[in-house]
Amino acid sequence: MRIYLAGIAELFANAPAAMISHLIAGLSLALLACLMLLQFNKTAQPNQHRRMAVGAGLLLMLQIVQMAFTAFYLKKIALSAASIGLVDHLVITLTAIWVAWLLLGRQQSRKANRTTALLSLAALFMTTLSILLTLLLPGLQAETGNILNLLWYLGNFLILVTALVLLAVRRPANWGIGILILAALTLCLGLQIVTVGNQFGVMGLIRLAQATSLPWLLVLAAKSDKQPMTPESTTSDEVDESKPVDTKPELIKQLLEINLSASYEEKIKAIIRALSLSVVSDICYLVRLTPDNETVELLTGYDLIREITLPGAILQPQQILHIMDAWTEKLTLNLTDTKGDLRDADTLTLLLKYHRIGSLLAFPLFFADQPTLGGLVLLSPYTSKRWGEETIQLLEKVRSTLTEVLFGPDPLEELRLENEHQQGLIVELRQTSDQMTLELQGKEKTLETLQSTMQQLKARYQLEKYETVQQMDAMLSELETLKGKSSQQWDGKQQLEQIQAEIRQFSQEREELRTSLSRANARIQHLENQAGQTGPIRLSTDNQIISLDSVAANARLQTSIRLAQTGVNLVINNPDGRQMVKTDPELVGTILKGLIDNAIAASPVGSVIELSQSLSLETGMLIAEVTDHGEGLTPEEQSALFSAGQMLIPGIGDLAAIRTAIRAIRILNGKIWLSSKKNDHTTFRIQLPIRIID
Repeated sequence: MRIYLAGIAELFANAPAAMISHLIAGLSLALLACLMLLQFNKTAQPNQHRRMAVGAGLLLMLQIVQMAFTAFYLKKIALSAASIGLVDHLVITLTAIWVAWLLLGRQQSRKANRTTALLSLAALFMTTLSILLTLLLPGLQAETGNILNLLWYLGNFLILVTALVLLAVRRPANWGIGILILAALTLCLGLQIVTVGNQFGVMGLIRLAQATSLPWLLVLAAKSDKQPMTPESTTSDEVDESKPVDTKPELIKQLLEINLSASYEEKIKAIIRALSLSVVSDICYLVRLTPDNETVELLTGYDLIREITLPGAILQPQQILHIMDAWTEKLTLNLTDTKGDLRDADTLTLLLKYHRIGSLLAFPLFFADQPTLGGLVLLSPYTSKRWGEETIQLLEKVRSTLTEVLFGPDPLEELRLENEHQQGLIVELRQTSDQMTLELQGKEKTLETLQSTMQQLKARYQLEKYETVQQMDAMLSELETLKGKSSQQWDGKQQLEQIQAEIRQFSQEREELRTSLSRANARIQHLENQAGQTGPIRLSTDNQIISLDSVAANARLQTSIRLAQTGVNLVINNPDGRQMVKTDPELVGTILKGLIDNAIAASPVGSVIELSQSLSLETGMLIAEVTDHGEGLTPEEQSALFSAGQMLIPGIGDLAAIRTAIRAIRILNGKIWLSSKKNDHTTFRIQLPIRIID
């Protein structure tokens, strides 16, 4: 079956079958167009026959174009397989679009015309773009499959199916013929890709579908002759000019825009448009008088005929003298067919840039107990409309409201100003809140520092108190011993007096310690009271009692910034961390900081630094080691490290930090050793004398 279909496709893809198919379809369409034109003046439905003639003519033009391109291709005249294939795709698309238009366009002619024209232009544009792509990008014509051809197949299937669905759903007159034509095109398009494949070239089965389906359009001509002679109904797009224009919807819209206007200028424009519609005035101007009538300000105007807003102007009272005289007396000036014999007419004629102003109505606006604040000027240069009592009565009804809206205080403006003021206050409060939050964070950091200092002072006080109590207990025990011995020895009295003197001395020392304790408590209270202050509190640099955990924590804290910047990890091994020792914390911190800074500088990014601390209870020594896994030192570089003249050593990261640490070690009578292996590690080992607190 596939071979049989492929043979048919090949037959109609070449001469003479291809040309015969075009002749059959073209002659059928030409006959349909001629029949419709001949019956155009003999029917009561000329629009329908005109539509069918236009549709048949367009489809005939498509057949002629396709036949010409096919002839050029078969004779191998400047056409490629891709070009003829794209032309066939375009003809399929336009045929589906215009067949659907021919049957569906009767219901909404203008909308159908616009939609069909846009779709046709889009198809022509896509075809042109596709041809340019095939010329500029030869890779699109690869033998493994033509993506562009496949996209056109899918697009044509989508258009054909959409047209079939629309015809089946709406079911216009003669919809069965449209279903037959589109179904034949869809079927042959599917068989074309199944039998021939996704390749560019002449589509033989499409020509077979056109030759067998398009002649069925002649049935439309036969059916149109049998339809009754009924006049066509007036479309919804036509306007009955005999009826007067209803201005109420537009007037309501303009009245609503008055309250929706965001500014005074927009409100004035909405008011003038609403007034023009309400009194049906050719030209309408809103006028405002300045204090003492020094100048006359035309706020804005509106031309109802041309539907444009007219610009304002500044006039002198002498230029519209008659209007000003009437408004001074709070009277309405109504002049019919005003000529150029008045100064007012000359002024308004120059303002309008028109040869006449027609009838004039100058209506004043004022509050009951105040002079005239402005007014309304109505002109009829185009229609020469005369202003009667009905117009004046209408304006008098809205005089108070219009005056209040134009010249009274604007509550919305006051609310807007108040809103802007409140928004400014909100911004200031937010800025103040952010500033106070930053200050509070600073106070919290200061408070944490003070609390840490207070805890250290409390720990020091407890240790000193503990030592004092132990000394007093020892003295009391010794006193009891001496009292027991005094009964056995005669010379014990003198020793007793000596012991009593020592007791008095110790008592005096106890009082001094109590005084120191009171001072420490007062200092703690003072620090607690100053918890809100900023700035560090510097402690004494003398020997203090501190735990080994605190020593390690201070070393980590001092080098935390450099550790974070370099990505180096500090590992602390501190088995005796809870042991309390007495030493100088600042010098110990300086030593450890210098060794760790050197290790950070010598270590690569992301490496590990090891800090180890331990106590020697036999010798009373603090032993600390800092190990880095950097470049390492040779024996010669290790010897040069302790030479004062050496300024640069490759394996040392921070020579200044090392020498600062060495000076601090010498101050504490400590010792330092160095162990290093090139390209492996470097370990600094220090030994510091301390006092271990039991």
